[in-house]
Amino acid sequence: MSYIRFISPLLFILFSIFIFNCSNKNQIISQEVIEEVFVTKKDAMLFNDTFENPWQVTHGIFGRLKYQVNPKLSLAAGLRHDFRTVKPADNFNYINFSSFTPKFNMQYIVDNQSNISLSLSKGFRAPSFSELFLKYTTSYGLVTQGNSDLNPEELYGFDLAYNFNNLRNFKFSINPYYYVYNDMIDFVYAIPVVARNRTDVNSMGFETKFNFNFDNLYFDLGYTYLQVDDLNDLDEMFYRPKHKIVFKTSIDQRLIKHSFLVKYQSDQVYQDFLSDDYGFLGSEIRFPVNKLDSLMLADYVALFKFDEMDLSLKVVNIFVVAIFYNITTHHSFFFFRFLSKFFSISIFYNLCFLIFFILILYSTSLALGKTCP
Repeated sequence: MSYIRFISPLLFILFSIFIFNCSNKNQIISQEVIEEVFVTKKDAMLFNDTFENPWQVTHGIFGRLKYQVNPKLSLAAGLRHDFRTVKPADNFNYINFSSFTPKFNMQYIVDNQSNISLSLSKGFRAPSFSELFLKYTTSYGLVTQGNSDLNPEELYGFDLAYNFNNLRNFKFSINPYYYVYNDMIDFVYAIPVVARNRTDVNSMGFETKFNFNFDNLYFDLGYTYLQVDDLNDLDEMFYRPKHKIVFKTSIDQRLIKHSFLVKYQSDQVYQDFLSDDYGFLGSEIRFPVNKLDSLMLADYVALFKFDEMDLSLKVVNIFVVAIFYNITTHHSFFFFRFLSKFFSISIFYNLCFLIFFILILYSTSLALGKTCP
């Protein structure tokens, strides 16, 4: 049966050749941008009129080998090839992006509750449709457009991770990392605002998570630290908070489950593009650099469980609701209109009960229709 060990990974690799929109951790290697894969005619209004009916196809193939050195130590190596072809319009040539991205991983099992892993990898991300072909004017007159001459992003990364699980009610993990980017894609303020490649950008930080449960009480806590720098000290790195915290707790009772979620992010620098106090550096506009205040959001969800249906109540951003209530105590109309944006109620019926309920409504409507003149 030794041939099965050879055929199985081969079939798996062949099966992966034409997986659309393949993604992994290292492919998402810059700040979030508008992501689209196939553009409909409705979306085309956001793109340069020169490029009619743009389309793209993305596929990849990858393989991985693993070697067990001893019961505690294992080594793995993988190689991935990504390819994306883009055609802006019928009368334009194809734009192709491709890259080989290797990865090496080592894992050591400390005991039956914990392990340590180390990985070295290369990441790749081709420019999105927005970054290539976007042409959009905001309501306040700011023109933003893509750049069809962009190079794909590349990343060279080092990750270290420690995971602990007591196999009962507690989990903990920490993951420090260091990444160096080549040709990071970013939108910069110019005339117009345009996408361009940044060189020599690095990021370092760590992520950590705690999970704890006690009977019917659950706690989840996550913290992320991120430091992004331009190694040449040419540009500020905007819209990247250094600290993020996510906390969630829930208690599951017999008929109701309460969940409370809090998200926090620290202040971050940004360019005030609405300011009239700006200068130029070549074709780039240099707006004043200011800070966005830190942000904290809190949500509450109550799930009521009945025999035939579940009823959920969700309150979004509790702190804003409380502050607004104090402001509008004597203006109940505005307060309740405001609440409609932050409260939601959902009902989930048992399927049989739902069908029965729909039949009752349908029969009632027919009866009412016959009695009405």
